[in-house]
Amino acid sequence: MKKYLKWSLISAIIAAAGVAIAQVPNTFSAGQPVTASAMNQNFAYAAVPHVKDGAGISIGKVIGVTDTNIYVLNNSGYKMKLDYSGNIFNSGAVVTGAGYFTNATCTTALPLGNYIQNGSPNTIYNMGGTIYYTTAAPVTYSTIYIGGYGCVPSANKLVQLTANVPATTGVSAVSYAVPLTIQ
Repeated sequence: MKKYLKWSLISAIIAAAGVAIAQVPNTFSAGQPVTASAMNQNFAYAAVPHVKDGAGISIGKVIGVTDTNIYVLNNSGYKMKLDYSGNIFNSGAVVTGAGYFTNATCTTALPLGNYIQNGSPNTIYNMGGTIYYTTAAPVTYSTIYIGGYGCVPSANKLVQLTANVPATTGVSAVSYAVPLTIQ
């Protein structure tokens, strides 16, 4: 019963947002032989919803849904947050590595580069229209505060961003063709 209510709620949210629900990969008509492999494909699709762009090209598997976003594990294994207009969610500001340290004594500088606070590895980010991706694990950091506080470790973590997104991530633009469909 819980599973039925969960998927009913997800369907209602998606329908309210104007995202079309697509059909299963195999449909059958009266008198047509049904193969086990075709049925298994339908069962697999029903078990894990997939997102396709407006051209019908698969983006990846749905891993979460809110009233404003779809969380997707794309076909290349990268996590993305999409809005219902087909845009990769704008994740905010890029933090440079300047002034951050990898140890509690502030003696080992974090390598210079672009980072996002509390990001996740293997994730695609839209930072003001530029696509970044992450591959590294989060790094705990410390910083020196002005005003005599000295070196202070942070509870936050930084994940390094890479701007030249390779084709292997499965992403080449900030937006996907709409309407998005969940199948």
